[in-house]
Amino acid sequence: MRSLRDIVFRWFLGGVLLLVTTFAAITVWTGQDLLAVIWSERAGPFVRYVAEMTVEAYEDGGTSALETLDQKTSLPAGVQTFLLSPDGTELRGRKIDPSLASLLASVHTGEDVKFKLAAVSTLAAIVVKTKQNRQFRVGLIIPDTPITELPLPLGAILLRVGLGLCIAAAACYWLANHLTRPLTRLREAARKFAGGDLRARGGTDHSLHKVAEIHALARDFDEMAARIESLMEGQRRLLLDVSHELRTPLTRMTLTLGIARRSASAEILPSLERMEREAEKLNLLITRVIAVNRMESNGVPLVKKTVDLMEIVSQVVEDARIEAQAQQKFVQLLNPMRCMLDGDPELLASAIENVVRNAIRHTATGTAVDVRLIVKDGSIELSVTDNGPGVPEDHLPRIFDPFYRVQKGREMQSGGIGLGLTIADRAVRLHGGKISPKNRPEGGLEMEISLPQLVQLI
Repeated sequence: MRSLRDIVFRWFLGGVLLLVTTFAAITVWTGQDLLAVIWSERAGPFVRYVAEMTVEAYEDGGTSALETLDQKTSLPAGVQTFLLSPDGTELRGRKIDPSLASLLASVHTGEDVKFKLAAVSTLAAIVVKTKQNRQFRVGLIIPDTPITELPLPLGAILLRVGLGLCIAAAACYWLANHLTRPLTRLREAARKFAGGDLRARGGTDHSLHKVAEIHALARDFDEMAARIESLMEGQRRLLLDVSHELRTPLTRMTLTLGIARRSASAEILPSLERMEREAEKLNLLITRVIAVNRMESNGVPLVKKTVDLMEIVSQVVEDARIEAQAQQKFVQLLNPMRCMLDGDPELLASAIENVVRNAIRHTATGTAVDVRLIVKDGSIELSVTDNGPGVPEDHLPRIFDPFYRVQKGREMQSGGIGLGLTIADRAVRLHGGKISPKNRPEGGLEMEISLPQLVQLI
């Protein structure tokens, strides 16, 4: 798919090339007349002088004077002269080329020199009128002069045409870029907005006012973006307010359950324990909702320091092994290597833990979750792979959305609340990194966390 700028540029440049080609075709088509004008300006005085001198010599001394004139006159090499009497006889007895004869027959008294371009020469003809009112026709055959000696040399013509095309191409590119720059800016704003920057706007500066349709499009986009930002901000505030309001009664309920357990009978105790587990799950949900909202609103200050990511990963894997063993699953750290970076160790640990625990939940019983840590092309890459059912390809781009659940396979039986990967994604992005999910050909899901390595390897 080609960009609008390329299309506009090609159309404008094509129009210029068509104009130049048409002009060149007309020039070639009428090229003889054009060169004849050039020859008239360049060689006209010379032909007129030679013709008058030839007629004067004949008038003074007849044919013998013409022979003497041919011997004494230094004409350019190869130039031949022909003198026709009023009745059309060549006075030297020379045979006249048919093309020259035709040109001589077409020239009239009082006309300037006529030129005609032949295959290997240039023909010239003129009528000279004497003092006795006699008319003689004089013809010349001039060998082709090198084209570079003409008033418009071929090299100069090509240089001018090439320079004109370059200027035209530059002007076309500038015009195409000028027309499409507002659309490019609008596209960048749309991309930023889709990436989560709800403050991105297309803008309606002076360059957009010149094109009413583009200005209207940018204005409508900005209005839409402002409306969506307002709705999203309202949703975040609502979730945050509700979460905070739920914490107080939840805390009271937890304390009440703790008091009730002290005097509960054996029959009621399992129900109280079930209520405590549900309360803990609700408390975890509220905590994660608050965390996500703070991350999305950039309200989480990063406490950055130089950390060894291998130590964080090793600790997360060690803690995850306990949870995995309880489900008859395994977690193993492969190819560990020390790599230093500047980051918030708590946020990094939370992100990695959420990804690893997500893999443990979905890997098959009796299989292992593989964690690999490598340094590649100046960045740190952490991959977490499981042996589960994977994720349908059309669901992959949305698994980091809050509360999103894959309807087939991974989330139906997992018991997750749909915020773990969201927190991991936001935490990694706060560090300038990215999480990329993909299905493995042999089965299972691979989550690759890429982080910029700002500190050299130890």
